[in-house]
Amino acid sequence: MKSIGIFHQGALGDFLLSLPAVEGFYHLFGPSYMDFWTKSEYAALFYGKAYAGRFFSPDDSRWAAFHMDDFTAAPALPPGVTQLDAFFLFGQENTKRVADLLSRRLRIPVHWIRSFPNEAAQRSVTETLVDQFHALGWPIPNRPVRVMADPAESLLAEDILRNQGIAGGPFAVVHPGSGSLKKIWPLRNWWSLVRWLRNDVGIPVVLTLGPADAPLHPFAETARGELGAAVASSLPLARLVALLDLAALYVGNDSGITHLAAAVGTPSAAVFGPTAPEIWAPRGRNVQVIRRQWNPENVLHWDAKAADAPDEAAAAFVERALAGESTRHSRDRRRNCGKGETAGKWGQPAAGNADS
Repeated sequence: MKSIGIFHQGALGDFLLSLPAVEGFYHLFGPSYMDFWTKSEYAALFYGKAYAGRFFSPDDSRWAAFHMDDFTAAPALPPGVTQLDAFFLFGQENTKRVADLLSRRLRIPVHWIRSFPNEAAQRSVTETLVDQFHALGWPIPNRPVRVMADPAESLLAEDILRNQGIAGGPFAVVHPGSGSLKKIWPLRNWWSLVRWLRNDVGIPVVLTLGPADAPLHPFAETARGELGAAVASSLPLARLVALLDLAALYVGNDSGITHLAAAVGTPSAAVFGPTAPEIWAPRGRNVQVIRRQWNPENVLHWDAKAADAPDEAAAAFVERALAGESTRHSRDRRRNCGKGETAGKWGQPAAGNADS
């Protein structure tokens, strides 16, 4: 097969969890290219990927006919699908019929892949996807996928850092938000962590906020004013990849950005509360999951005057990440420094006990 189609409408985290299956298919069967029907910004995840072909909108009006009860025998086909040798549609139960109807209009195999398991399965999303490929006769490998930064975007990310007074040394990225409020570790925990990073560890902190994080803007602005944290809001996905690639470490909730940090290869800590990491944990070689429980009513509560110690597991993760001066991040940071600019030596974090 020379050309494969992949349809996936999911959120960023779900899409990233599907990439090991997609890339595993490529490495095993070697199609010349893969076309994607997904969110246009996801094209940034495929920089340097030889198999990345064209990107189409999954919201094209011609897909609507395949969702209608009064399906006609020959609806207009979405652009691009007739040039393929096989098509894989990722979705939940309501999209299974779409795959079936599409198979009637195309003379190629069309496979439906359940995009994630039910909570009772207690099996990871990626394993669930790979299992389905195996059941279809495609014995693809299951291995983490690396998302690479576009060098042009890295230069723009470095400009952002310099404009906020960060240049030449390690910095931490902290994402206190999530697409769902219930998945946000209460902000008092994020305040104590950012305060410790700035005042005790002494490294710059970049707070990232996405389009869904409007309730967190007061927190971020206070952290900027009182703790000197930098704030990066709603960055284009390619620039966010570059920023994460430059960072020494990342800490975040169960969110798409956390999955992205893990895929980039940045040492990442993911705080899980109401969701099951057995199913939803990000994939990567430098990922630590921190399990905590909290009352959803306390998510947005925090006190700028509080001087609580940071969460013990989060602090230990930071110390381990910063101790690895010979890691990829140290080498890349030196490589990416601007002309005449010297990368600072990674400092050692302050010692101390942390309370969870």
